[in-house]
Amino acid sequence: MIMNDSRERRAEGETFVARVIGLNPTSWPDRRSRKVTLARVTESSILLSAMRKHRKRNVAILAGLLTVLAVKFAWPERQPSYQGRPLTYWLNVKNNDDDDAVRDAPQFEEAIRAMGTNCLPCLVRCIAYEPTAWKNKLINVSVRLQWSPESFQEDRDLRLAAGAVAAFKVLGPRASPVISQLVKLVKERSRKASAERAAYVLTSFGLEAQAIVVDMLDDPRPLIRQGAIFRVREFGTNALPAIPKLIAILNGSDDFCAMMAAQTLGELQLRPDLCIPALTNALQSGRFEVAQEAHRSLGQFGLVFPDPQDVRSRVLMKNRQP
Repeated sequence: MIMNDSRERRAEGETFVARVIGLNPTSWPDRRSRKVTLARVTESSILLSAMRKHRKRNVAILAGLLTVLAVKFAWPERQPSYQGRPLTYWLNVKNNDDDDAVRDAPQFEEAIRAMGTNCLPCLVRCIAYEPTAWKNKLINVSVRLQWSPESFQEDRDLRLAAGAVAAFKVLGPRASPVISQLVKLVKERSRKASAERAAYVLTSFGLEAQAIVVDMLDDPRPLIRQGAIFRVREFGTNALPAIPKLIAILNGSDDFCAMMAAQTLGELQLRPDLCIPALTNALQSGRFEVAQEAHRSLGQFGLVFPDPQDVRSRVLMKNRQP
């Protein structure tokens, strides 16, 4: 009796569930079909429950983003201003062909000088900007959609970053309080564009950043290393610590950096006991472009060697003879 009662209760329960979800219990030919149908209904219910959870999570994320945007627009970042216009406006006038930007661009340097060191926190944040992959994809899609607004077709933060680099050049040594922050950006190996911007700014600080620029000669990122090589030429006798690093670059596998290093060694004309043997080896290395620069630099040291171009031409003519 107990077994029969439990079976009857189970059957009543299944029938009730079927009616609630809109199924006809009489359409089940046997108990197996009923179990399969109820199992599928249960799976569907679980999936629907999971979808509702994901939907709730997505709605929560969207609400959070909207809240952040609302806060950003309701309480904008405090920044200095000039003639009633905030710093970001003046940064945006650089490389901008809008009518207002063209009109106000000549006042850019005057505005930056007037705002002075009050600009520095905002300039560092602009320099540190790194575009994200999703933002690049969104901009690419907006470019393809001809009806999308122009403001969606470019990364405004990149323009602000470029304007910040120009502002640092205007401020010059007045921006020295943020040197340590810029060095931190350069040393973060995960950074790309922002590290290159920070390195470029650091090379314009003069004596205060010379040791930092010399250290950047060891950086594995080519653009940072190239900027440092170019700036070391201006150091004069203060470039002595850079000579071993330049020779290492000359002997390295990056031909373009090696050419720049050869040029710099010739212009500095320091430590001939180290530079002349290194340049002579580069002249004979078989790398034609590097050999040409080494030949010119050896000439600046007062040494005369056969021009690699003439040597190469003679070798080619000899190989062409039957």
